[in-house]
Amino acid sequence: MRRLILKPPLEARLGLLHDDTLVEPAHPQPGEAVTFSLWVRKDAGVTAVQLRCAPDGEEALWPLHPAEERGDHVRWSGRFHPHVRRLRYRFRLERPDGVLHYGMAGLTAIDPVDNFDFTLHLGPPLPDWPLDAVLYQIFPDRFDDGDPTNNVKDGEWHLRGKPTVARPFGALPLPWSEAGNLDFYGGDLPGIERRLDHLERLGVTALFLNPIWSALSNHRYDYIDHGQVDPHLGGDAALASLAAALHARGMRLVLDVILNHTGSGHPWFNREGLYGASGAYPDPASPYRSFYFFDGPGPRAPYRSWLGFDTLPRLNLGSPGVRAAFFASPEGCLRKYLRPPFAVDGYRFDVANMLGRDGALQEHRPLWNAVRGSLREERADAWLVGEHFFDPDKLLKGDGLDGVMAYHAFTFPVRTFLHRRDRRGAPSALDAGELVRLWQRAWARVGFGAWRRSSLHVNTHDVPRLQSVSGDPRHLDLASALALTLPGVPCIYYGDEIGLEGGADPDNRRCMIWDEAAWDRRRLDHLTEMVRRRRDSPALRRGGFVDLGSSGDVLAFARPLGDEVKLVVASRADEPLVVQVPVGGVPGARRKRVEVELPPLGLRVVDVGSA
Repeated sequence: MRRLILKPPLEARLGLLHDDTLVEPAHPQPGEAVTFSLWVRKDAGVTAVQLRCAPDGEEALWPLHPAEERGDHVRWSGRFHPHVRRLRYRFRLERPDGVLHYGMAGLTAIDPVDNFDFTLHLGPPLPDWPLDAVLYQIFPDRFDDGDPTNNVKDGEWHLRGKPTVARPFGALPLPWSEAGNLDFYGGDLPGIERRLDHLERLGVTALFLNPIWSALSNHRYDYIDHGQVDPHLGGDAALASLAAALHARGMRLVLDVILNHTGSGHPWFNREGLYGASGAYPDPASPYRSFYFFDGPGPRAPYRSWLGFDTLPRLNLGSPGVRAAFFASPEGCLRKYLRPPFAVDGYRFDVANMLGRDGALQEHRPLWNAVRGSLREERADAWLVGEHFFDPDKLLKGDGLDGVMAYHAFTFPVRTFLHRRDRRGAPSALDAGELVRLWQRAWARVGFGAWRRSSLHVNTHDVPRLQSVSGDPRHLDLASALALTLPGVPCIYYGDEIGLEGGADPDNRRCMIWDEAAWDRRRLDHLTEMVRRRRDSPALRRGGFVDLGSSGDVLAFARPLGDEVKLVVASRADEPLVVQVPVGGVPGARRKRVEVELPPLGLRVVDVGSA
């Protein structure tokens, strides 16, 4: 059996630790006294520590002083009064052999650029409950048919010449070229409600539902009624019932929101002719004409749509009428669903990166500030998370979204690391050390607050399932275990827990299997145990992150929180390994080094603290 000895980076050997748990109070207001703390090993040779920032545009160095000793470490602290809404800061450490600079992306011997600093947002509190959540994503039409009487019927309507097709639940999705996303399988909200026991046994604490508004296609991103749950899913009454059942179990509910576009059949637009001659497409005099972007003055003029899909005309989010309909008015539909009897706990915003950005209209930041302000008025702890495939820095400035779907920092890089191919299928040499550096740089852009409130998905409705792409179910086991041991909100895509397969869209939206004889029991037991371990561990949910020498095929990091320290070691190698990990530099650790045996494509969590 191959043996490896990891060498932690210098910051870990010096025992450096800072994260948002070492900032008090947790949600300071501008001008309020804030205490910043940094743990350092006593033998690190550090003689002075300063907090370096630029709150007034000019560099400032604020001194920290030794405040507490614990084992081999000393905590340096300082109390300051930042008057800004967003503070970028790092620590300047003086030693006899020179000065070191410690930020969220690691340690350097020269002043780094500010993008790698720690980030503190000052202002109203962020929702706290996502930090303890385990999310479960459901594509409603494919989860369970709880009420066959509300199912879509054959030929109930047509869209661009194709009729609706009623398919038996469990049949494979039809290709888009054949069905045009008009194949329906009967999944609905009553079906989700009757399966809550399964989700509770798995350890799920919150549901994320893909769109549930009335629409013409099975994905419902082409909605035709933004203020009503689709009757084929059970209507508003079914949503109220599901929300009540979830809340009675201490579980949360997050809905999918589309502000970028409507469906072309929406009465505001009405290209499909469902509402006579009214609507912005056939009638240039329509009061809804300004709700969309037209490239000509006449009826049926060319219009802008999402990525050229003409069934998805883009909304003009600069229009006061559009904003009022969704969030600016107390009657806006997003505010409605935050109130009883629904009392949903948050929203995931579709294509959040594109909203308020269309040619000459560039209102991205003001838009998110307005959305956040309106919805926070209605529900102070509503979790606002956005779909974003790339760098989400502009969305996470402290005045917009709370987090993003972390495609950029988790989904794509983790899948690339395990499968050794990037998201476009090209071979990749990404190793564990580069993966950790990517995490550190990505999250340094936005800070721990956004990292902890961003969702970590292995699979979603928009990407092929990893286990089907790679052909190895162990890749799914390992990626899911990483999601459950890293900072962030882990999210399980429905069916992953029992080994459901799925290729490219729409195959990744297969029906859930409810014949337990067909379940992968090993997979279910493994995931259930990993969920339990996260839920039982404050350090795995809320602890810091310390790289301990990740390199090659092996990831090794600690999640410290006070006296609880969890060591996570994972290997993508196809052979068993014995890995020796020095942990003595981690504050709270009660061991100097740990030897961990890893099976091929395996992960271990080891308690190295005193808890």
